[in-house]
Amino acid sequence: MKKTSLKLILYLVPMLSVLPGLCAANKTNKAVFFDLFAVLIDRKNLRARQYIGVGDYLTYAFSGATKNADLEKRYADFLAKAAEDDPVASGQQAWYNGRPICATMLDWLKGLKTSKELIDFLNNYMHEHNDFFLSGTEKKLVTAIISLMRPEVLSSIMGPVKPMIKVIKDCKQEKNGTHNQVFLLTNWDKESFDLLKQQKEHMPMMALFGDDNMILSSEVHMLLPSEELLEYAVKKAGLQPSDCIIITKEKENIPAFEKFGMKTILHTSTGQTRKELAIYGVLS
Repeated sequence: MKKTSLKLILYLVPMLSVLPGLCAANKTNKAVFFDLFAVLIDRKNLRARQYIGVGDYLTYAFSGATKNADLEKRYADFLAKAAEDDPVASGQQAWYNGRPICATMLDWLKGLKTSKELIDFLNNYMHEHNDFFLSGTEKKLVTAIISLMRPEVLSSIMGPVKPMIKVIKDCKQEKNGTHNQVFLLTNWDKESFDLLKQQKEHMPMMALFGDDNMILSSEVHMLLPSEELLEYAVKKAGLQPSDCIIITKEKENIPAFEKFGMKTILHTSTGQTRKELAIYGVLS
């Protein structure tokens, strides 16, 4: 009896030594998907205003016809007006400042049209609808804002949200035997994104994802928040939607993400996003 017990113990000891590793391997990891604009990068307002013209901007802010107008909202209204005349297929809508954008802009985000084609379309549309603008200065400023979508300009007016780089790093750290994946998942044009990747200030953030974990609408020809793109992203992570978390500034996309089964974080600040990642068990 004693010999049998001893043999059993000698057999079990090696098994016990690998048990923690087996348990860790069976733990479900998570995938965290980061949207790009207003989450990881944002506009440098001073640089953007230099491009559109500080003098014109001040004239707009203080002239009688436009001093109470919000230029960014007026631009969103302009894009929404273009969307009425250039509608999109059901289920493919995307937004700018909570307003719909036109099919031509969506094609740009899907990589089906170049930046030049989009800018030409918007400029032509603008000249055909002079009655929309409150003043000549407003039209001039909207023309300048449209020109910001040139790849070399768009990439140059964006700066990294530096505290979020630490969030990405922390999400990747092993926690309780699991190793979380991080992905970039965004509606963005390839022309300006390729220039962003080459800029020194953006390299630390880009390196954390690596090329394999960057999912751009313009490269896969699908748009957020479409189910087809979410399916593509979740399959790439090799997880179920319930094990995936998406961080975005676009509140209009949240219902579609949740309907698909993903956990969501509406990004309002780095601190709040950290708290919600902790609730989901990704961060301590």
